[in-house]
Amino acid sequence: MGRFLKLLSILSLLAVIACGVGRADQVTVTFGWQQDIPSPNDLKEWKLYKANVTGGPYAQIAVFPFTTVQTEYTGVVVVSYPAGQKTKYFYVLTSVDTSGNESGYSNEVSLELDYQAPAAPKNLKIK
Repeated sequence: MGRFLKLLSILSLLAVIACGVGRADQVTVTFGWQQDIPSPNDLKEWKLYKANVTGGPYAQIAVFPFTTVQTEYTGVVVVSYPAGQKTKYFYVLTSVDTSGNESGYSNEVSLELDYQAPAAPKNLKIK
């Protein structure tokens, strides 16, 4: 497809939503990237993929439609993670044209969520 796709970085963690003890918790994550627009423009969408280990295998988790030409594009997803644990996820993005042709993967970015409680204090005494 000859399209240059660069996933810049995870821009920000917007909110943390507690879902209860013992269940998966969620965080809203905003991704940002740049895209060279083909001429004529037949860009349709981007697909976001996630993996539990660097390099994949990746599973598609979101689709962001192309709407207008911009200098930077963003997409927001809600990421679930195991409650009370430290977890790291890896993400890549592809671009798709109106014929269904999909680019290769962008660079990989990672997100580490640390919701693991610290060790309990020990040797408590009254002095």
